[in-house]
Amino acid sequence: MIDKKHPKYPIHLKRGTSDVPNDGRFHIVVDGSITVSTKVEAYAQLAYAEAVEAHRQALGHPSASEILARESARRDARALRAEGVTSRARRNRGGGPGGRGGV
Repeated sequence: MIDKKHPKYPIHLKRGTSDVPNDGRFHIVVDGSITVSTKVEAYAQLAYAEAVEAHRQALGHPSASEILARESARRDARALRAEGVTSRARRNRGGGPGGRGGV
């Protein structure tokens, strides 16, 4: 029995469950109806991934690579700001005549 459900979208990959025919085939179920039925597991996995991608694009959700790119950009911006603060602090360490302790 296989029942793989996507956490966000109503898409399932099923085999041998009560929802789909018990014919030894893999079934892709989208919104409650069977869209693909095959005996080949690799094709079923591919069809499942394509159905998830189509659903994601239809809803306008960002892809995993887009999310990672945004997070990386935020991390880089934070690092640049932090670098500016630390370099400013290093420049102001000195002090006047006589060093840091004053005259």
